[in-house]
Amino acid sequence: MCPHTCVTNLPKPRQKQPVGVGPASVMVGNLVAGKRIAQAAGRDLGLIEDQDLVRKVVYPHQYLTEALQWRAQTDPDHVLYVLLNAKGVTVGTATCVQLYKRAEKIAAALTEKGCINTGENVVLLYPPGIDLIAAFYGCLYAGCVPVNVRPPHPQNLAATLPTVRMIIDVSKAGCILTTQNLMRILRSKEAAASVNIKTWPTIIDTDDLPRRRPPQIYKPPTAEMIAYLDFSVSTTGMLTGVKISHAAVSALCRSIKLQCELYSSRQIAICLDPYCGLGFVLWCLARYSSRSPGELLVSVAQHAQSESFPMNCVVIAEERPRLALTQSFSKLFKDVGLSSRAVSTAFGSRVNLAVCLQGTTGPDPCTVYVDMKSLQMLQTVKSFSEDILTICSSTKILPGVRVIIVNPETRGPLGDSHLGEVWVNSPHNASGYYTIYGEEGLQADHFNTKLSFGDPHTLWARTGYLGFVKRTELLDASGDRHDALFVVGSLDETLELRGLRYHPIDIETSVSRAHRSIAESAVFTWTNLLVVVSELCGSEQDALDLVPLITNVVLEEHHLIVGVVVIVDPGVIPINSRGEKQRMHLRDSFLADQLDPIYVAYNM
Repeated sequence: MCPHTCVTNLPKPRQKQPVGVGPASVMVGNLVAGKRIAQAAGRDLGLIEDQDLVRKVVYPHQYLTEALQWRAQTDPDHVLYVLLNAKGVTVGTATCVQLYKRAEKIAAALTEKGCINTGENVVLLYPPGIDLIAAFYGCLYAGCVPVNVRPPHPQNLAATLPTVRMIIDVSKAGCILTTQNLMRILRSKEAAASVNIKTWPTIIDTDDLPRRRPPQIYKPPTAEMIAYLDFSVSTTGMLTGVKISHAAVSALCRSIKLQCELYSSRQIAICLDPYCGLGFVLWCLARYSSRSPGELLVSVAQHAQSESFPMNCVVIAEERPRLALTQSFSKLFKDVGLSSRAVSTAFGSRVNLAVCLQGTTGPDPCTVYVDMKSLQMLQTVKSFSEDILTICSSTKILPGVRVIIVNPETRGPLGDSHLGEVWVNSPHNASGYYTIYGEEGLQADHFNTKLSFGDPHTLWARTGYLGFVKRTELLDASGDRHDALFVVGSLDETLELRGLRYHPIDIETSVSRAHRSIAESAVFTWTNLLVVVSELCGSEQDALDLVPLITNVVLEEHHLIVGVVVIVDPGVIPINSRGEKQRMHLRDSFLADQLDPIYVAYNM
C-alpha cells in the first residue's frame, strides 16, 4: 500500500473564497447567504468618559443639574437661551445664573406649596419658552420626575383638554407647574364642560415665585433614577410614555455634543415642539429657539453673518427620510446661503430618542434605488427592477450607538442589504414603558431583548421600524467604508394587502403627486379594502375630478385597487406632537362617520 494513500491530513492548495463570504457566514450560516451581518455603529464614547475622569478635579459634574450649577458659578453671565418671535425680535433670554436661580425657586415652591416628595411625578404645562426649561430643571433640583405635556388650546378645549387630563391621570402626577394664564384656563367654566376641574392635582403658578433666597434642597440623583417621562401619542393612536434615566440623559448629551461639536460659543436655531422626543432634548441644549418655520427662516437670515451661527439644518421628518422633503427645505433656505449638503434628517424612536443625527464630520447622506417588490416581501433589497423606489439614508449614527438589522419573527441577525427590524444598543436607550399596570412583559420585549443566535448576551431595544444597512463606497472619519442605515417605515403601520406588505408613505406620496389640489393624504385598510383620505386645498368643484386620478395612480404605481376614496377639508387628517399621521384615529373617525367629507366614492 502506498503510504501517501494512508495520509488524509496533508495540506491542500489554498482555494479562493467567493466574493462576499465573510465571518458572518460561519456564525449564522445560510440566513445571511454568505454576506456580512447588517450592523453599524457610531464613534466610541469611551474616550469622552476617560477625559471626564481626568478633568473631574477641575469641574466635578455628572448630571444636568450639576452641569448647570457649575456653569452658573464659573460663567454666570453666559447667555444660554434666546427666544425669538415671528419678526426675529428677542422676547426672552436666560443666562446661566438666571436659569439656575429660577430653577432653585421652582424647586423650593414644589417642596413648600406642592408638598412633593422625591421621585413623584410633576406635570409641566407651558407654552414653548424659557419658563418650560426652568421648570424642568426645577423639578430635577427638587428630586421630582417632570412630565412635559402640551398645553390645551384655548379655542379648542373640548378636543385638547381631555388629552391633558389623560396624561395627568396615567402619570399619577401629584402637582402641575404652569403659568397664570393656563391656570385660569384649567379652572374656567369652559374647561369644566370637558373635564372634572375639581379633581385637578395641586396647581402651582410659577409666575408668582417668592423673591427671597430659597434654601438648598438639591439631592444628587443616582444613575438609575428616572430623570423625566416622555409621553406622546404613537402612530397607532396609543398614549405611551417612556422612562428616561439620568444616566441616559447624560449619555445622550455627551453623544450629541460630540457629534455636533456643540461648544459654548455655538448658536443653534430650533423649529421643533419641545414636548417630546428629540425636540425636547434639543430645546434643553439649544441657544436659539423658534416656534415656526417662518420664525426659523427669519432667525437664520438675521444671524447668518455671525461666524458662530451654524449653517447646518436638521429636518425632523415622519417615518422615513424623504428626498423631496430635504430638497424642498434646501430650496426654501437657499437665499440665505444654506448649502443643500447642510440639510439632513434625523432618526429616533420611542426606545431611543436619537439614533441618527448629522454632525460636523462624516459622509453625506446617500441615496439608493431599490426594488419595491423586495420591500413588500421582506427580502433582500435589490437595485434593479421596473418598480423603483428612491430611499435616502439616515444621517450619521450617534456616538455610542450600535444598530443591527434583525428578522422580527426569528429574532436572528440578517445580512447586508437585507430588510428587517432596526434594533439599537446604546447607553441612552429608554429604561422602559411607564404604565400604571406594570406590564413588565411589554417592557422586556421592547427594551431588553436579545438575539436568538450570533450574540445572545447583548441587550437590544426594538425600534419597531423596518430598515436595512448597506455598506457604501463613502469613507467615514476613521477611513473605513461607511455603513449607511436606511429606514423604510414603521412595522406597525404596514398594510397587508394581497399577501404583500405595503408602506402607507409610499401610497400617500403617489396620491399627493396625482393633483396639485391634494394637500395631504392618508391611507388605511377597512375589511380588506384600501381607503384613501385626501385633503382638498382647492375648490370643492375639483373633488369629483380627484377620484379617477387617485385610483389610477395607485393602480399604476402599486398595482392596488382603491376601495374607498374620501375627499375632506384641510386639517382633517390628525397629526400627533411628533409630526406623525394618526391613521388609526382617522380610521376610527371614518367608521364613526365623523369626517364630514366633501365627497366619498365607493368601489365595492
